[in-house]
Amino acid sequence: MRFLEISCLLFCLLAILSLGSQYPKLQKGLLTLSVVALALHLGIEGWRWQMVPVYVAISLLIFMTIRQTEVSGMLIGSKIAVLMLLSVPLFMLPIPSYPELSGAASVGTDSFDVVDNERGRVLPTKVWFPIDKPTLTKTAELQSAPWLEHQEKIGPVLARIAAMPGFIFNHLRHFKNGYKSDLKLAVANDKPLIVLSHGRGGIKEMNGFMAMEFASQGYIVIAPDHTKGAMYTVLQNGSEIPFDPKEFAEGENLPDPEYDQRIRELGQRWVQDLAVVTSYV
Repeated sequence: MRFLEISCLLFCLLAILSLGSQYPKLQKGLLTLSVVALALHLGIEGWRWQMVPVYVAISLLIFMTIRQTEVSGMLIGSKIAVLMLLSVPLFMLPIPSYPELSGAASVGTDSFDVVDNERGRVLPTKVWFPIDKPTLTKTAELQSAPWLEHQEKIGPVLARIAAMPGFIFNHLRHFKNGYKSDLKLAVANDKPLIVLSHGRGGIKEMNGFMAMEFASQGYIVIAPDHTKGAMYTVLQNGSEIPFDPKEFAEGENLPDPEYDQRIRELGQRWVQDLAVVTSYV
């Protein structure tokens, strides 16, 4: 849980406990702190569905305070129990975070589409690279980059694969992965490139921590989406390309020799993908 989320939950619980007490100023003070924490949370951290029970509880507290509703001790206890039960998703689905990077450099990320006109393929590509501290300090407009680009489109697909509601992974939009930057700011032109290739149904972001760790050590790391072989691909112009089982000859019941040939062709196609994006970078 993030700091302001904890603050919202804590002040909300204390405000509920203060209901019906002999200290109305304390009750109003705790409610005020709850509202302030909620406003800061929404403005700075951003909402997520796991916090909805807390939002509702604070709204009810405001309503009850305005109406000056009297409540019994049993009702207060019931509300706390329900709030804690409904807040379980907060702890089960927290905002992910990476371990601290061991390298000295800060990490920038850039995303672009690499177009291979000869083969008629468009390869969305993400790159991680080191940026030095002075550059980071001078470039005040640098913002944290999301781990999963186009989360609003890819998240529901991931949820469907996991047989879960489409909104279940909405909180991943708060998961950050380096700084939005321009590859021209990279300070590792003399370092070798590292190319990461996802497997069947993967996505270019799936090895994000590995990429950031290498970049913090001074390397430039490239990861493309293998169009039609990735779980779901979204181009920079918003076009969407879903996973195509035919890429892997799935469901075709091919004889082993023919199947092996199809997979070899797929492997060659992906090797060409990596060569194209490497040349581009």
